Amino acid sequence: AIEQGSEPFNPLNERTLVRPPLIAAGHPSLAWEFDGLIDIFLVGNYLHIDGEFNLREKDKIKQLANDIETQASLALNNANEQTPYLRSFYFSQLRRVISHETHYFDHPKLGVVVQIRRTDLSAPRY
Repeated sequence: AIEQGSEPFNPLNERTLVRPPLIAAGHPSLAWEFDGLIDIFLVGNYLHIDGEFNLREKDKIKQLANDIETQASLALNNANEQTPYLRSFYFSQLRRVISHETHYFDHPKLGVVVQIRRTDLSAPRY
C-alpha cells in the first residue's frame, strides 16, 4: 500500500503536530448545539451589542493517527470509516446600535436579529 501510494505515511519529527481530541471532553452528548452570551451595554449615549456564540454541528472526519504504529494498523485493517465529532462554528461581533432599530448579525451558519425597545423602566425620569 505504501509503494502504491494509496496509504501515505506522515513522517514524524519534533515539528509534528498532535491532533486535539475531536469530541467535547469525550462526551459529545453533553455539549450544547448552541451556546454563548449576548451583552447589551451603554457607553456614553450609544448602546453596544456584544455577541459571542458557538454553534456546533455533528460531522464526520477520516480517522488519522499521530504515530507510525497506529498509521500502519489503520492501513492494514483497511480502516476507512469516519469518526463522528462536533464541528464548532464561532461567532463574535461587537456593534454600536440605536434602540428601536432592527439589527442583523451575519455569520455563514447563523443569523441573529436583535431589536432593542424601551420599557417604562428605561424612560427618562424628571
